[in-house]
Amino acid sequence: MSDREAIQTLKASRSGFKSALTRAKNMVKVSLDEYVDGEGPSLLENLLRHWDDRLQKFLAADDQVMCGLASDIKDADPAVDDHVQAFFKAKVLITGYRREVEAINRQTMVNPNVAAPLPDGRHPVLPRLDAKKPPLLEEDITHKTFVRWRPLRNNYSQLTYLEHWEQAIQVGFLWECCSPGFLRIIQHSLGIRADTGRSVLEILDIIEDHLRSLRNVHLDIRDLLSVTQREGQDYTSFCNTIRELADYANTSKISEDRLFIALLFQGMRHDSDKAKVMERNPATFDEARRYILELETACSGARAFSAPLLTKSVNAVDHNVNAAKSSYKMNGSKSGQKFGKTNVTDLCPLCGSSKKHVRADCPALKSSCQKQ
Repeated sequence: MSDREAIQTLKASRSGFKSALTRAKNMVKVSLDEYVDGEGPSLLENLLRHWDDRLQKFLAADDQVMCGLASDIKDADPAVDDHVQAFFKAKVLITGYRREVEAINRQTMVNPNVAAPLPDGRHPVLPRLDAKKPPLLEEDITHKTFVRWRPLRNNYSQLTYLEHWEQAIQVGFLWECCSPGFLRIIQHSLGIRADTGRSVLEILDIIEDHLRSLRNVHLDIRDLLSVTQREGQDYTSFCNTIRELADYANTSKISEDRLFIALLFQGMRHDSDKAKVMERNPATFDEARRYILELETACSGARAFSAPLLTKSVNAVDHNVNAAKSSYKMNGSKSGQKFGKTNVTDLCPLCGSSKKHVRADCPALKSSCQKQ
């Protein structure tokens, strides 16, 4: 069996695991739709474990396909991310149901009058806060947007008591707030697996550091120094914009070097020079100054190196033109063709007149020579 045939066999096996995974997923979905608040979520938890078992087998089959010697990017199953996100979303809900039931039981044990059972035997559900879920983290999110997103996530976590849940549930909710593209960045670029043991705060700090590294720090000060009031913007909003940019640029810890380098970037006229200095990423203003002077000296030297070749070419052209003029004058003087003088060859051979005429009209044609 060739390597490619082995890949096709593994893909067929993966397809079977995917079918079993889909059935387990649908069973949990139906049970969640039929769940009544306050009931014991034991059935949901059992179905969730069954779903998790099918999911792990499907992921293992997918790894075997993609790790094959003859595997190709086209062999990847695009539904992997969707199945993982759906599982974690359901796990968050089911674990939340369990937490609610346990909280009701604890309250009943402390003060039975607080949460008395209903006539049908069910316990009343604690009131839920209508907390707004933070927006989805997209693949092209910037550091500034992520910094604004974190307080929204923290507020939602406090209102829903998310910090009191186990680590896997907190991480699962974080993955639910990420788009499939951003999840790939977290897993492949940052090396954080879906089943990581890191805390959510540690993961958020790693993401923020990664996004921070994608932007030059001196641009933050540049944005602060160049901020202007927009048309129609009141002073309250304008002052808030200044404060936000100052916090983002971390002005409380700004140094003289960072300020001078930002001013250097703001005043430089050539974008190519800015890019070269940014790539160098100088730590001090003196380092940036030395580099930009060396760059200017190198450019001046390159121009001076090319100047002698251009002068030599121009001199060669002038020399050829002058030589051609001299040759023309010499040839003209030898042939006797000068302006203001008559050439001997232009005289009539009979009468010697310089007036041009045909031989039949010459006055000396019928005359006899008088010279003895």
